[in-house]
Amino acid sequence: MTGITPGKAQPGLRPAPGSNSRSSRAVASGDERSRAWIEEVVPPGDPRLEALASEVLEGRCVAFVGAGFSMAPHSDGRRGPPSWLGLLEFLCSELRERNPEIARKLGEWLRPTSGGLSALDFEAVGQALADELGEAFEPAVQKALRLGAAPPGDEDQPTTLWRRRKLLREIPFRAVLTTNYDTVLDDPCDELDCRSCGYAPEASYWNLLRTGGGWWQHGLWSNEESGSSPLRLVKLHGHADGDPQKNPIVLGRKDYRRLLYGDGRYANFLRTVFATKTVLFLGVSFTDAYLNELRSEVLQLLSSQLGPQTRPPPWYAVLKTSNELQIKYFEEHEGICLLPYAGEGHTGLDAWLEALWERTAPVQRLRALFRSRAGRGHDPASAVDVVWYDPNLQNNQYGFGVFEEAGVRVETIERLEDLRPDHLRAKLLLTRFGYRPGREPEAVELLGKLANWGGERPPVVVFAAPSPQHAAENRALALRHGAHEYAVHWDELFEVIERLFTPRFGTTA
Repeated sequence: MTGITPGKAQPGLRPAPGSNSRSSRAVASGDERSRAWIEEVVPPGDPRLEALASEVLEGRCVAFVGAGFSMAPHSDGRRGPPSWLGLLEFLCSELRERNPEIARKLGEWLRPTSGGLSALDFEAVGQALADELGEAFEPAVQKALRLGAAPPGDEDQPTTLWRRRKLLREIPFRAVLTTNYDTVLDDPCDELDCRSCGYAPEASYWNLLRTGGGWWQHGLWSNEESGSSPLRLVKLHGHADGDPQKNPIVLGRKDYRRLLYGDGRYANFLRTVFATKTVLFLGVSFTDAYLNELRSEVLQLLSSQLGPQTRPPPWYAVLKTSNELQIKYFEEHEGICLLPYAGEGHTGLDAWLEALWERTAPVQRLRALFRSRAGRGHDPASAVDVVWYDPNLQNNQYGFGVFEEAGVRVETIERLEDLRPDHLRAKLLLTRFGYRPGREPEAVELLGKLANWGGERPPVVVFAAPSPQHAAENRALALRHGAHEYAVHWDELFEVIERLFTPRFGTTA
C-alpha cells in the first residue's frame, strides 16, 4: 500500500505522541480548565451529543454554516467578516462617490426603527445596491470582506476562528454547506475547484447526494500539512473571490427569488439534503425566509407521509438560549433539536464543537476504539496496541502517522522471524499479503505461525496492495487461514477497525 505522508519509517516501537506533539496542544485536549469549560455547556453523556455523534460517525451529517460562525472575536477587536447590516452600510459608503443621493436614502432605510429591520429590508437594500453599483458590486463586497478579516491564526497562535475552522474540517461531516460568501472556510489550496472553494456549487451536488460511508473515509479528513483539501464545501449564496459568472453573490431580493424559483437545482438540492441528511446548523439565525420555506416544506411532507407521532427529521442547531419553551417549540414544531448555551458571548458554540470533535474526529475515534479494546494480558503501561508486519515500511507512512496522532502504539516488524509470542498480547495484528511465487504467501505463513502457538490471539487483518485480478482469490485464501478481514485501501482498513472494535456499529466508545 502506497503511503501518503512522505518520509521513511523506522522499525520498532512507535509510541503515542508526547507533550511536544502539536495535536496534544489542542484547545480541548489535556487542559483541565478547558474540560471544565466544555462540561459547563455540554454535560458528560448528554444524549443529544451522543445521538448527533452517531449520525456524524455513520456519515449522515451535513453542517450548515451561517454568518454567526465566522463572526468570532479576535484579540485585536476585529470580529471577522461584517454582519449583514455592516456589509450593507459599507456598500452604501462605496456608492456615495457614484450617487450620493441614493446612498443617503439607502442609509436612512437601514437606520433602526422602533420595529427593527426585517429580512425583507435587508434584501431590498441589497438589491438596490447591486443595481446601483453594477459591475463594481462584487469588487466592493470583496473589499468589505478583506477589511474586516481578522488574522487567520495557526497552530502556534490559534484564534477562535482558526480553531472553529479546524474543528469543522476535522469532524467528518459528509459536507459543509454555507450561505456565507467570505473566504473564512476556503481551503488554502493553489488550484481552486468546486470542492474546496465553492465554484459552480452544482458540481458538488452529486458527491454529497450520491456518495456514502462513515468517518473512516479519509477523503473527509483534514491533512493541512500536505496541502490537501478534503473539506467538501458548497457555497450556496456565491463566492466573493470567485467568478461572478459561475457562482455570483446572492444579496438582493431578486437573487434570492432566482435561487428559489428560477433555479430548480438549488431548491431540489436543498430539499433532498433536508429530507435525507442530518443537518447541524452552526451560526444560523433562521431569519432567511427562503431556507425556512424549503425546510418547512420538507417537514410537512415527511410529517404527512409518516404520521404525527413519527419523530421529525434529525436536525440540530447550536443556539444561544436557555428558554425551555423555545427549546420545546423548535423540537416539536420545527423538527430541530436545539443544542443550547447561555452566558456572555458565543463561546457555547465552541464548546459544542469541541465536544462533537472529541466524539467524532477520526484520530479521536481511533483513540477511543483502541482504549475500549482489551488485548490478551494487555498491560497498558508497556504493551503495544498494533503489531504491523511489512518489510517495506515506507508503504505505510500514512497509517503510521494517523495511529501516532491517535495515541495508538505500533510496533513494526520487517521479518517474519521477528514475530514473537508476546505479540499475541497486542490488540490488532496487521500484515501484508506478500505473494511469493512457488511458496505460500507471507500472510498465510504468519497466520500458521500464530496457529501453532495456540491460545488466544489478536485479530489479524491483511492489508494488501490493490490487485483487481487476484483480490477475491487472495481474500478468500487469507480468510480461510484465519484472517479476520482483508483490506486494500485506508478507508477499508479503518472501517474494519470500527466494525471490529465496536459491538454494534454506530455506538460511541
